[in-house]
Order: sequence, then C-alpha cells, then structure tokens
Amino acid sequence: MELYLATPTQRFMRRCIETRMKWAIFSDKNAFVFPKDRIEWYEKDPNTLSTAEKEGLFTEAYEVLKNYDLACFYYNPGRLHPVYRELVNAMKKRGINIQEITHLNDILPR
Repeated sequence: MELYLATPTQRFMRRCIETRMKWAIFSDKNAFVFPKDRIEWYEKDPNTLSTAEKEGLFTEAYEVLKNYDLACFYYNPGRLHPVYRELVNAMKKRGINIQEITHLNDILPR
C-alpha cells in the first residue's frame, strides 16, 4: 500500500479491506501487485509501454486471472487510460470473466 499513494487508489484499497475483497493493483511494470508483494518503487508511464512490454504484461495478467472465477476491474471512467481498456478487452477475449466497477460502493462485502 505504501507505493500507491494516490487518493483514489488508497480509497479502493481501503474499501477492499473493509469488504474483505481480495485485491491487486495492475502495474505497468509488474502486471499485478498483491498486498503482500514487496516491490521497489518504479516510474513507468503506460504511454511508454512497447508492444512487447504490453504483450508480456497482458500474458502475465492472464496467467493470474485464469485462476479466478470472476475478476473485478475498478476504474474511474473519466480517467481510464487506453492501455487499461485494452487490457480488459484482451482478458475478456481470452475468456476471463471481468466485472467492471466504477463506484467503490459496487465492491460488496464478502
């Protein structure tokens, strides 16, 4: 949680903790970062991803998500970077069941 300090991201993490929802952050460098993962600080703008980097991240994302019956993808619709829309669409094409969430209240208690 210490790397992801943006207020909306912090709110997302708190909501998941409150509702006991398993969560991860999609990283432009590391694919998914789960709460117990320890990574070094990085600066990677999604605009700088090469095609090969993006394909690698999407493959890693698929390898993680294929182990779940449902993945929820939380985002602010006014600020969704095209790379993340591409990620969601690519995962859906690969058969991953993704529910898109745009409000924290849609993350329901387990």
